[in-house]
Amino acid sequence: MPFSIRADRRFRIACSLASILLFSLAACTHVPSVAPDQLPTGDSVSPAMSVVRIYCKPGMRFAGTGFVHKSGGVITAAHVARDCGDSIDVLNAAGQRVPGIDVHRNDLLDLAILSIGKPLEGTRPLPLSMSTNFLMGSRVSTWGFPLGYDGSLPLLSVGHLAGVDQKKCCPPQWVINGAFNVGNAGGPVLSSEDGSVIGVVSSKLAPFPPGLEASLKALSSNRDNLKYQRHRSDGTFEKLSDAQIVAEVLGYLRMQMQLAVGYAVSVKELRQFLQDKGIEP
Repeated sequence: MPFSIRADRRFRIACSLASILLFSLAACTHVPSVAPDQLPTGDSVSPAMSVVRIYCKPGMRFAGTGFVHKSGGVITAAHVARDCGDSIDVLNAAGQRVPGIDVHRNDLLDLAILSIGKPLEGTRPLPLSMSTNFLMGSRVSTWGFPLGYDGSLPLLSVGHLAGVDQKKCCPPQWVINGAFNVGNAGGPVLSSEDGSVIGVVSSKLAPFPPGLEASLKALSSNRDNLKYQRHRSDGTFEKLSDAQIVAEVLGYLRMQMQLAVGYAVSVKELRQFLQDKGIEP
């Protein structure tokens, strides 16, 4: 009996957290789709219309953001493309969907470029900045598709170059005090002076104390007690325990946490990446 009571309490906690999450998403993140006749035209085609969504097949799971390069390919973050393997689709704001037919990645730099089956209509390639030196405090912007946003056009975020993170394992990355969210990865970081690409969004900053990180992993691996059967988008079913439900809810809330600080790969690294792949920047 005590075991059942504890399980019931965990289930009620999971349901409460799920309700809070669903209410928050409904209140804050739903944006209606843009009708075709409301899409930008003329000079406003770039950059909004040149930023695309990237999906993994099968099941069309949203993976992240990308943007059109003059080579005809789509630049994105390596981790966005890596999670999809070779099964990738690209969707532009006008609703055109084309397959990714080849992927070149550099996981250390977190950069990738996708060759696509046919040109994306209504898009213009975004130019890469010729400069590699930028003043701290410079104003920048990015367009992208944060997780949970359903609109056709990418969302604009504005921030400033705040610093450089010099990690031991990897090349340095820009630190930007802008509203980067899960789903923005792979989007262009643009100079507010001339609109050229000075970097590629890599990740948001969502720090978690080590103890809580370990607790979340323990919850996500616990398959005991109450079972819930979830229907996946590909038609299959998956059984989850109450602990795993709580872990998923907490993990999703963590993804929504925003400190308005994110990381971006610099255009210097992007140019070198393209040259290494035999592509003119």
